[in-house]
Order: sequence, then C-alpha cells, then structure tokens
Amino acid sequence: MAKAAAEGKKPCCLISEMLAPFSEAFEHMLNARKEFLLAVRAIIDKRIELLEKAAAKKKSGPARQVEVK
Repeated sequence: MAKAAAEGKKPCCLISEMLAPFSEAFEHMLNARKEFLLAVRAIIDKRIELLEKAAAKKKSGPARQVEVK
C-alpha cells in the first residue's frame, strides 16, 4: 500500500493514506501484526496440548455406567 502511494496510486483506506509517507513504519506494523498472530497461535497450541493431556489422564480408568434419574 505504501508502495502504491509512492507510485502515485490512490491508497485504499484512511490508514493507508496516513501511513503512505511512512512506508518503513507500515512494514513494521505488518510484521508486528504477524508476530501477534503467531503469539496467539502459540497460546492456542499450548492450551490444546494441556487439554489433550488432561483428557488422557481422565481416560486412564475404565468407563462406567451412570444412572440418570
């Protein structure tokens, strides 16, 4: 988007228009967004791992039938 502004093309949104003179800053923001998403992915992966470990511990005993009233 910053490249488009440098080539004289019209930016597609207000944020792009504001960041056009700061193309280096725009790249940092894109990288930061990617890093944030990677951090969220790592958190989710860890939670899945913990849930799987907890489920494995629960399943260690035999299944039993429970009477429902």
